[in-house]
Amino acid sequence: MERTVETSSQARDFRLPDACVACGGDLSVRVGPGSAWSACLACHRLAPVRVGEVNGEFAMLHPPGGLA
Repeated sequence: MERTVETSSQARDFRLPDACVACGGDLSVRVGPGSAWSACLACHRLAPVRVGEVNGEFAMLHPPGGLA
């Protein structure tokens, strides 16, 4: 099976309902060339995310982070 990878210099925006890991609010996600960010309008959390494919399905991963 061949896969086609779409390359674009434009950012893509989409929303994920109830996907904020901090408060459970809706996430706005922007995926651009080389980076992806999520923003929750409910709690104002901004975070980098990794977007990819896992077992043939869309996956968005939040890298671990914290304060020292």
